[in-house]
Amino acid sequence: MIEFILSHTLSLLIFVPFFVGTFILITPLNDYFRKLIILITLGFIMLLGIYLFSDYTGLNEFKYKEYYTLIEAYGVDYRVGIDGLSLLIVLIVAFSFPAIFVLLSNKSKGYWANMLFLQSALMGVVLAEDLIMFYIFWEAMLLPIFIMIGLYGEDGKVKASIKLLLYTMVGSLVMLLAIIFLGFEYYHQFGSWSFSIAHLSNLNIDHDKATLLFFGFMFAFSIKIPLFPLHGWLSDGYAKAPIGATFALSAVASKVAVYAIMRFVLPLFPNEFVIFADFFIIMGIISMIVFALLALAQSDLKRMLAYSSASHLGLVIAGIFGLTYESLSGSVFQIVAHALGTGLLFLMIAILEKQLHTREIKNLGGIAKVAPIYSIFFIIGIFAIVGLPATSGFIGEFLIIIGLVKVNLYYGLIATTTIILSAIYLFRMYRRVFFDGINNLSKNFQDLSKKQIFGLLPFLLTIFALGFYPKFITDKTETTVNNYISHIQKVKEKTLNRITNDR
Repeated sequence: MIEFILSHTLSLLIFVPFFVGTFILITPLNDYFRKLIILITLGFIMLLGIYLFSDYTGLNEFKYKEYYTLIEAYGVDYRVGIDGLSLLIVLIVAFSFPAIFVLLSNKSKGYWANMLFLQSALMGVVLAEDLIMFYIFWEAMLLPIFIMIGLYGEDGKVKASIKLLLYTMVGSLVMLLAIIFLGFEYYHQFGSWSFSIAHLSNLNIDHDKATLLFFGFMFAFSIKIPLFPLHGWLSDGYAKAPIGATFALSAVASKVAVYAIMRFVLPLFPNEFVIFADFFIIMGIISMIVFALLALAQSDLKRMLAYSSASHLGLVIAGIFGLTYESLSGSVFQIVAHALGTGLLFLMIAILEKQLHTREIKNLGGIAKVAPIYSIFFIIGIFAIVGLPATSGFIGEFLIIIGLVKVNLYYGLIATTTIILSAIYLFRMYRRVFFDGINNLSKNFQDLSKKQIFGLLPFLLTIFALGFYPKFITDKTETTVNNYISHIQKVKEKTLNRITNDR
């Protein structure tokens, strides 16, 4: 049994949550056994994540690979593997879902069946090495979120879920066309079908076609992150979603889109990645500014945090396209740091709303007087988001800004001032909600229970652990980041040599 688990670790990560979710959905289990099965499943996935992290050595190649032919005639295969970057997303998914369960274990079986389906799809997206497989899991990732918003969301949930579905489906269809075109190109150039990333990276595609394909992928991923102006679903999608779906959108799904840019777009279209780097740095910075200003104007805590999350992801995108070791490694680190900070704050807001039935800043005040532990947890989440030294957010943001300064001084300066803007609206909100005069509503707020502290404490400890010892992450990702940088440098050298020869 142990040998089977170790040789099929990645497949177990993908399919165990799906089959357990199906089982609890169709069987009439009582509440106790249903919760026990879910807890055992999430614990098992977390243990597999721990095993992968402890065993991963950061070699140049993907590890724990599994390969099975599915449709031989058309080159569709089941291919999974893991590197330093995908390892981080696996850890986020493996560790965050048990924390959510501790806080939301009283939810219905339909709610948790969808959460398990979502965990399964997220693992599939991150571990896929075949584009068709990736696309299937990418679409599967949307369905549980769509269902959860539609069934368990707030007033206006139908409109929010349909808007999310339309935005995401349009982006996905454009990406599907790009994937099919790549398969055709591979067939014409090599005489056989394949959708393997390793195989497709050997394609020779002229610049005009490659540009269209590049933007086809970037369009889909930019919607999911989102980047300005593809954010029309963001406000209602976050605000109307139940907390499980909101957490998944912010802490995980958006990070998967960032991951996909590095994992698929960069190796498939390295020339276009270099050519349009400045464009996407500027788009990332514009997103930072626009979403920060929108966050500044919000009176609803959840909407404010939704725009704040998107603003900081704009910085991550700018860092990825900075194409320096500092900016790229900072973006990789920030994927984890951002998930910790935003994940913690969305869960804290859910606790507040459950008790007081409001998220409006104007209706709150003096929370620190009646709930000091809750107030401490909340401010630490803010510290992580704004990048206070000794928290996980500082390392990633610092490295990204250093990398952007190397590219262009103004990029770095604008990014820095935008981060300062985020500190202004978050600390202003904190002062109003936690220190202004207490009112009849806020005085009834109860501090965190032992169960809630137990569920939230891992976020808190990891925020400080990564702040004081970032090598815990960077040692696992250094080789992967160096491989990306080496690949980009070769592309830049070829481009420079071609320009020199033309002259």
